[in-house]
Amino acid sequence: MELQSKRTFFLRCLAVFLFLTLITYLSLAAHPLGGVNTRFFQFREADKVVHFTLYCLFCLTVIWAYSPYIKKKSIFVLIFFSIIIYGAFMEICQGYIFPVGRTFSLLDIAANTFGVAIAVLFYNLYHRIL
Repeated sequence: MELQSKRTFFLRCLAVFLFLTLITYLSLAAHPLGGVNTRFFQFREADKVVHFTLYCLFCLTVIWAYSPYIKKKSIFVLIFFSIIIYGAFMEICQGYIFPVGRTFSLLDIAANTFGVAIAVLFYNLYHRIL
């Protein structure tokens, strides 16, 4: 692997790591946004939209980062299931391991899973069009 290719791979891995760090922080901090009060977040179940969006974007980031280097679809399936399991683990941590005033929610896990599924669907449709 040449230097430019190694640098690109490193930057892609860094993007995945930073996104994962962001999700972990937002999942485990008591008030991750410091009590930000915007009209966008003032509807019932707004956090499900946030869960969906974060996990969809995270999955797309992982696809972008690793698709040039991984050719086996089985590896991607493993990665996608790992992202879903990670989301479920973060919910368990919120409710039972790190009680920071947040609660466990199966609907949050469903939103995370739906976000990953939509990212995978988008990726597959994008490659069929090309």
